[in-house]
Amino acid sequence: MQKRMLQRNVSLILLSISIVIISYYLFINNGQSGAQEIIHKNAVVHSKYSTTMKNITIKEFSKDGDLNRITYAKCMSHADKEDLIVAEEPEIHVLDKSKDPYVVNADLAETTKNFSRITLIGNVNITQDGEHEHTKIDGDFITFYPNRDYAETNEEITIVYQHNLTLKSKGMTADFNKKIFTMDNNARGVYYVS
Repeated sequence: MQKRMLQRNVSLILLSISIVIISYYLFINNGQSGAQEIIHKNAVVHSKYSTTMKNITIKEFSKDGDLNRITYAKCMSHADKEDLIVAEEPEIHVLDKSKDPYVVNADLAETTKNFSRITLIGNVNITQDGEHEHTKIDGDFITFYPNRDYAETNEEITIVYQHNLTLKSKGMTADFNKKIFTMDNNARGVYYVS
């Protein structure tokens, strides 16, 4: 009877280990063996990815325990060699008690592990909705610095402020802390009287 109990326990342990290994392989490593490649028409870097995760949520907290940022992505891949992370269809919610929150969306984002600089590629949209203000920035290629609440580009962008002021420019810097948007070249705008 003890021998049978011992065999049963060993079988349960082996089954548990097998489940853990299979779960890791399927969910963490997404069942990928070897590398895979994600390519976007405007991507700066095309690289081989060794780890891929799907439908992820990342929550970042301040030293005080306040929720600072939530990032959602359809798919996130990591290339060990270049220390590069690529996210498909990222949605980044930047939360701060001292200012209005804003949301960043794009077709693709490239960054490194520390997320201090994020290159947003394709259908980039940054929207800040406040109690009394609304700002929306649209472009196809924007570099975003989440720790500095700052964005910049040398490409064509459109800024809509308060739903009635539309500005277009080739190149821009945006300081979300100071609420200063600097248009670089060929700036033009339209104001709609409400």
